[in-house]
Amino acid sequence: MLLEKFKEKSGNWKLWVREAELDNFNIANIISAELLPEPGLVKERLYYRRFNNVFGELVNAQLSTYGDILAVDRQTLLGESYKAFDSLIRTISYAYDRKISGMVYSILKDNPVFFEGREIFHADHNNVVTKTSDFTADLSKALEKMYGQKYDYSEEIKEQLSIQPKHVITSPAQSLEASKVVGEYNKALSDEQKLSVLVEPRLIDFGGWFLSAGKEQSSICLYRLRGSDAPAVLTKNVMSTDGLEVKHRWDFDVAPVDYRGLVRVL
Repeated sequence: MLLEKFKEKSGNWKLWVREAELDNFNIANIISAELLPEPGLVKERLYYRRFNNVFGELVNAQLSTYGDILAVDRQTLLGESYKAFDSLIRTISYAYDRKISGMVYSILKDNPVFFEGREIFHADHNNVVTKTSDFTADLSKALEKMYGQKYDYSEEIKEQLSIQPKHVITSPAQSLEASKVVGEYNKALSDEQKLSVLVEPRLIDFGGWFLSAGKEQSSICLYRLRGSDAPAVLTKNVMSTDGLEVKHRWDFDVAPVDYRGLVRVL
């Protein structure tokens, strides 16, 4: 039941944050972009090129346990007209949803140092646009930044990446202007290239906005313990108080995994 409730769309992070599984609680070293050069031409009687690993910056993630215990009295549980337990499961699900939303957007707003001594949004990462009063011009620059991402595998191998912008993430105050500009932009595009506008209340006190790739190319990742797709709920009868103890927990982490799938306009 909880898995069904948790998959109900609430926080818009579910539309653009990628998800992955970790096997344990140890610090996991992850190659951020997991890139490979375009396949090389293999001529007759010549050797294949050899690469010992995928390419990208080294980042890390580590699972932590989040949860609480809630005491529910018998009278509340018997309130069948209000579907008490079903409502409780939904409330727990939404609490985790809000927790993850807060972690995701704190990363975007705080811009922590994460990639080889540089912040996520950094001039060297080609993902920063200075905001002006012209939303159309700012969007054009942000699109150019994301579409223009490249990777230098070596002195000889330098390639254009194919990162597809998908979402304009903005505050409620900027959402109307964003919707007008994006709506006009989408008119001539195929469905695969169209943008959507995600309105995020956690950006109310933030003066800028973000352009993000879709889930598969997202720069932010929700890591969870392998096999755990949603928070776990455990119940225990409490004889002394004639009620039920409900313990909920989930093991997860939210961390940047790349910087190429995000552009900040600020």
